[in-house]
Amino acid sequence: MKIGVFAYPTMRLDPGGGMFTLNQTFKYLSEKGYDVHRFDPWTHRIEDFDLIHHFGLGYGNYDWFLTVKAAGKKLAVTTMYWLPDKPVSQRLSRKYLSRLTTIKPPPALVRLMLETADLILPNAAGEQQLLSDLYGVPNKKMAIVPCGVADRFVGANPELFKQHYGIDNFLFCIGRFDPRQKNQLGLIRALKKTDMPLVFVGSPITGSEDYLEQCKKEASSNTLFIDYIKPEDGLLASAFAAANTLVVPSFYEYPCMVAMEALLAGTKVAITNGGTTQETFKHYANYFNPYSESDMRESIIRTYENDIPKGAEDYARKTFLWDNVGHLLEEAYHNAGFIE
Repeated sequence: MKIGVFAYPTMRLDPGGGMFTLNQTFKYLSEKGYDVHRFDPWTHRIEDFDLIHHFGLGYGNYDWFLTVKAAGKKLAVTTMYWLPDKPVSQRLSRKYLSRLTTIKPPPALVRLMLETADLILPNAAGEQQLLSDLYGVPNKKMAIVPCGVADRFVGANPELFKQHYGIDNFLFCIGRFDPRQKNQLGLIRALKKTDMPLVFVGSPITGSEDYLEQCKKEASSNTLFIDYIKPEDGLLASAFAAANTLVVPSFYEYPCMVAMEALLAGTKVAITNGGTTQETFKHYANYFNPYSESDMRESIIRTYENDIPKGAEDYARKTFLWDNVGHLLEEAYHNAGFIE
């Protein structure tokens, strides 16, 4: 069986967890001996493939889904989908509009894409329930395959980062600067009455350069901004190990790979309660309301001043490493009839 992994065209322009998941899926399947390729419409013929595994659920891919199925190919979709529960009208309107499949507004295209696919792969039970509630996807068509992360964070050494930047025991926030989701400015404002050192790693998404500048303008003198560290660079794993606490101030995460990496490195986590985080990290992280600066600040201080929960690193190793996640993907392929 020949497998093609593919994603929405802009994924590589603003790379994040989705791109990492695609690459790790490709790597895992390759190492397991599958004939897998990064599908390239400029050089590949869809007729030569048996299965297309698509990453993302943007409605702009509707015609692509139809093309895959018109060619008689199997289609699996890692959805990476979430919609905040506030305001309530947001989910209700999507649910209603998704049923207007004749005139095809964007939510209806999402419903039609999910109906077209042979296998739907949400990251968590909360995401599975959301797809069922909004778009009527039957549970029998879905299989939960969590996000996975690399083992290079296990036992990471803080010295490289400490030597390079001269700082340790700091609050760490990593991710693209995106005012719609990531909420770095909310974190900066929450910490205004503290002198806690804070390190950001990340670049702005396309069109959000002004947001990054506003963050820099409001940040305290105890704040360090680092534009980018390559995921495979030992400096990144070292940064996690050198940090006291990873802070994820996002309005929602589903679930959050950097928090997985932090726990693997033995770093404490204070994270948003929006999305599927609590389902994923259980009692091994502290949670806060990302819309409340006081709640965020109190959670961060509590996390900073206390030890990492007992068993957190073991839980992370057993749950989040790609070797553990990959067999769930193979099992989903098998149950869908893609492989024997």
